[in-house]
Amino acid sequence: MAAGSGWTGGVASHTTESKIDIIQVTPGDEEAFAIALAAIRADDAIRNPGDPQIGPEEMSAWYFHTPPDRQQLAFVATLNGEPAGVVNANTESDPDDELQVANIEAMVLPEARRYGVATALVEAVVPPLKEMGQQSIMAWPCIEISRDASTTMCQKYDMTQRQEERCSRVAVADIDEGLMASWVDSAASAAPGYRLASWIGHVPDDMTSLWSTAMKGMADAPMDDLDFNYPTRDAEAQREADEMFIGAGFSLLRTVAIGPDGDAAGLSEIFVHRERPQIGHQSDTTVLESHRGHRLGKWLKAANYQHTRGNVPELSVLETYNAQSNAHMLDINVAMGFRPHRTYQAWQAPIDDVLNRIG
Repeated sequence: MAAGSGWTGGVASHTTESKIDIIQVTPGDEEAFAIALAAIRADDAIRNPGDPQIGPEEMSAWYFHTPPDRQQLAFVATLNGEPAGVVNANTESDPDDELQVANIEAMVLPEARRYGVATALVEAVVPPLKEMGQQSIMAWPCIEISRDASTTMCQKYDMTQRQEERCSRVAVADIDEGLMASWVDSAASAAPGYRLASWIGHVPDDMTSLWSTAMKGMADAPMDDLDFNYPTRDAEAQREADEMFIGAGFSLLRTVAIGPDGDAAGLSEIFVHRERPQIGHQSDTTVLESHRGHRLGKWLKAANYQHTRGNVPELSVLETYNAQSNAHMLDINVAMGFRPHRTYQAWQAPIDDVLNRIG
């Protein structure tokens, strides 16, 4: 599970001369989309000043190209006619899970804070989430940007802090290629009988069962006090999701580990969008419990990085998210060269409690 743009902003100051407008961002509303894109670009210039700006195609991919088993909502705010903030919400639970959980990621630009923009955004997105059948809300404030204001905001809606997550980054120029090669080369002695398979795009037909099984390893990822079960997909749902991502412009670079008996052992994947290939999103990496102790985590990370580097020569930065309690994966990331970039807190509450406070 990964945090996003975070939850920034403050409580309302009740300034009577300011006018806030909230607009839902939908595929057919070019004006609302343009406002959201301007707000996200302005925020990203503060958070990641060296990054190339997100383009409309990639933004559209994140907003509108949702896998069939996920749902997405977005609202944009203007303050006196100028872009002020955005709230994104996505459902992340398995559709068959007893507890349906939605993530909320709200952002307010610095010049628009303390006018009530964050409150207006959150109170716009929560009611339709309830109508979509969501039972719990998770919010992800970035504590380096607005710890006090975000804490006040979350407590206002009866949310409690459940987890802390680290966003880490590494510049490709700072990765020790010799070290990566050594992690791959040493795997033969540390994991005899194991092998890796890598590809770009759809999971190959002969790998679908292995991939689905390996993904179950994510269920062991530290959740701390979160009420959440990591969702998995069967082969058909995975293919539908892949088609959506690929059609939206993403390259899916994947590696799976296969055990001596031909069973699934683990996986690692990186997403890169064709509009901004400089930025790689290190997504899931996991090793099934029965296959741990063979340094497969390092092997998978290094091999999939080499796979990505060889196929995306423009790649310059890798970004990833891990729970602060996930010491094993953080150790691998640090050894690879990742360094802390941002820290996010996860706050959660039943959606009915949030609605009661809104009401």
